[in-house]
Amino acid sequence: MQSEILRHFSKQLHAWCHDRITQKPSPFCQVELHPDLLGTDDRQAQSVVLWVNRESCLAGALVLLPPNHEEEIFPEATATATALGLDMFYTWGRYEISAWSSEYDPPEKIWEYDISLEERSSAAFFQKALNRLIDQIEKNFFEQQSQEPLVNHLYLANLLHLTYLDLLPSFQSGLQEINADRDGQLTTREVQNLLLRTLLLPPALACDNLLSLPSSPEKLESSLVSDLERLPDDLRDGFSSRLGLTIPPGCRRRFNHYVRRIRQLAPHLPDILAQTTQLLLERWAEALGGFRGPDSDAETNYVLVNCADYDLGLPVDIEIAPAGILAARALIFDLAGPDRRTAPKRYKTPFSLSERIDGRLIYGVLDDDHPPSATELKNFKAALRFSWPNRRLKMTGKTPLWGWQLLHLCGLVGHDCRLELGLPSNWLRQPFGAAILSTLQDKIHLREIEVESSGRVLCKFQTDSDDADAIVSYSNETRRPVPSEPQWSFGRRLL
Repeated sequence: MQSEILRHFSKQLHAWCHDRITQKPSPFCQVELHPDLLGTDDRQAQSVVLWVNRESCLAGALVLLPPNHEEEIFPEATATATALGLDMFYTWGRYEISAWSSEYDPPEKIWEYDISLEERSSAAFFQKALNRLIDQIEKNFFEQQSQEPLVNHLYLANLLHLTYLDLLPSFQSGLQEINADRDGQLTTREVQNLLLRTLLLPPALACDNLLSLPSSPEKLESSLVSDLERLPDDLRDGFSSRLGLTIPPGCRRRFNHYVRRIRQLAPHLPDILAQTTQLLLERWAEALGGFRGPDSDAETNYVLVNCADYDLGLPVDIEIAPAGILAARALIFDLAGPDRRTAPKRYKTPFSLSERIDGRLIYGVLDDDHPPSATELKNFKAALRFSWPNRRLKMTGKTPLWGWQLLHLCGLVGHDCRLELGLPSNWLRQPFGAAILSTLQDKIHLREIEVESSGRVLCKFQTDSDDADAIVSYSNETRRPVPSEPQWSFGRRLL
């Protein structure tokens, strides 16, 4: 009941704040209720943010409504203030309205306004109290307006995050319109990856002092393409894409604003951009088609497939991931300094890989289940003629994308290879699953299937042959041989 009351009260405060800043001169131009921010997990208190310039992530004040005592929300209040580049926050409690400096631990009270017993149930008072609060907020703002926001990795991550959320709808519709004559629409995952890659490019350029500012938003695209060519080879390859760099017309003004803000923050970027990029990947990885990589194993050389998060010390020879994840990983790797390992070869799709794979562990997840378009199907079959020479593969257009990718990767494996790939849990019960296993039987062998709580199965293959039975293991650590039910019988030839 208390939380419901606070939600209604926060909406009323939001409305009153909006009326106040639009009816009277104010340094604030926008009010936002409980914005979606990174690095502020388990937020319990309702919040209202007064923005000086939201597109530049310039917040003027943060007001929180604690469910009980102010002290109980200090950790989330401090984290939220940090995410907004603020060094203070305000609380509207039961008995008083307070301002707190988050530069101290615990935060130190620097201003308060007591709410009398008679005033607590008066709607007119609440509006009067809000005006008093905004007067104080504006006073504090003008006293400190010469100060820059507190720039840290969390602040930068939220600048990118809010820009991403703002741009995604128009970016998606704009790209679909530009690529209308393309066979098959861009998937949501492809659009999200292209947007992340586009947003990461300006800070990557600014880190090396390569970011130039165009004279108008219309020239932004060509300016970024020109700047991209000046990046180091490994980093430039991470940002390349078969679709090229495209900023739809409806996004150019907002994106131009973002680029100029990144240019202002350039001196801070070398120290915080790697951590920022890692935080963005943690938040967006699943939507982008990325997953947790393997634990560090210095004795195994890896081919990673769709791994968004892994240790930089991992010996990775080849990295395959969607455009946004690959750009992010390339940027993190580039910022790691001169003592890092040799950069892996990077590919946006398994079909870009055309070399034999010997003595490596192919690790990752294949789960893109959209059916291929006619053009994609033609390209897939051409690629399989390379990876499976002298084989006539009987695959249909109903086979999802991940099935074609699995076949291509397995066709490239040579001696002493292992594969540990997360696949959709029902693949062995689908008709195309039988066709895939029938194709693989002469080359690689299914050794273990781990049923994961995520709804996937981790399938472990290897190229060497022996007479051991395959094992099915479950998340509760139960293990049993592959059963002999009809839906599994086609796979027993591999055991």
